Amino acid sequence: MSTLETEKGKKVFLGETAGQANVLVLDDDPALRELFSIMIERIGCKANLFSSSAQAIKAYESAGTNTPVFDCALIDLNIDEQLDGVAVARILREINPFVRLVLVSGSINPKALEAHLGLGFDAVIPKPFSLKQLREAVMPQN
Repeated sequence: MSTLETEKGKKVFLGETAGQANVLVLDDDPALRELFSIMIERIGCKANLFSSSAQAIKAYESAGTNTPVFDCALIDLNIDEQLDGVAVARILREINPFVRLVLVSGSINPKALEAHLGLGFDAVIPKPFSLKQLREAVMPQN
């Protein structure tokens, strides 16, 4: 497994091993988390499921020391009352400026969702979405 040294001098393990990206999923709906898990595995990645911003941020902060970092984070826009998806994305980007951030939402129309690209997200996908849309958002080069 290869490592990367961040700007702050911290060495982290890279999550992508044997072609399998390590994907953080943050969604408060248990059924959708399970669906994400199935779909992410189908595109050849590993899903790590979280139901709250606090859980996801804690796991993200500890990743890289003894476990692979997350290559991509799929974040629901309306996750919880303390932090929305945009705030979580900002925190994750501060921790790792190289992470791929994907905003997922079914609560706003696709045009309004695309406006979030300027807020630090690398991709946006509306719910519901296809396996192809998920693959293109998580692994755009494939």
